[in-house]
Amino acid sequence: MSALIAARRLAAARDQLAEPLSLEEVAANCGFGSVTTMRNRFRAECGLTPSEFRDKLRREQQVARSRGHHVMRLRVPAEAVLDAAESDVVR
Repeated sequence: MSALIAARRLAAARDQLAEPLSLEEVAANCGFGSVTTMRNRFRAECGLTPSEFRDKLRREQQVARSRGHHVMRLRVPAEAVLDAAESDVVR
């Protein structure tokens, strides 16, 4: 069950990092006890810190805009995250 909660929190954090929110706000909104906890879990799962992820996302958006591409953020429905996490737990 904790894997499901962690997956949902990380998915929410990825979405919110695209918004103009502070790391403190993202951590609190996503149910992490602190920015440090969010940072450690995010890095373990995504290979980047939340700040690095946000910077990479912004760079990719700037490149896309400079090439004249419409930048669209994809959101993964919470159900898909939960389904993926459940399949990991069941295995």
